[in-house]
Amino acid sequence: MVLTTRSESRLMPVYGNKTRVIPLKDIKRVVISSGGMGFFARHPNAIHFITQPSARTLDDMLRDQRFHSADYIDEGVQQFCPVSQADLTEKLAVAAQIKAYIEQRMDVPAAP
Repeated sequence: MVLTTRSESRLMPVYGNKTRVIPLKDIKRVVISSGGMGFFARHPNAIHFITQPSARTLDDMLRDQRFHSADYIDEGVQQFCPVSQADLTEKLAVAAQIKAYIEQRMDVPAAP
């Protein structure tokens, strides 16, 4: 089973059209960012699928002025891009279910 993330440009072409397939077995950790709404939110609204050898966090990416948001998907980050607070709440709930599922799978011992 794999996760596919896709970032599609809208009115402003900030994000390139990219697809990244991440096998579940490669995911080491899942982090959910629930930053505020609006264009000037300090932290991205996103789910970050951390794989090896990546050691960057969302905060690392946000603080690095050379890091472009179009590269989030290359780092395993899928931004939510909510259109309202209700949309953000719904997307965070789905992200929490994804995280719980992945963490549950990580705790299951391998078959002999």
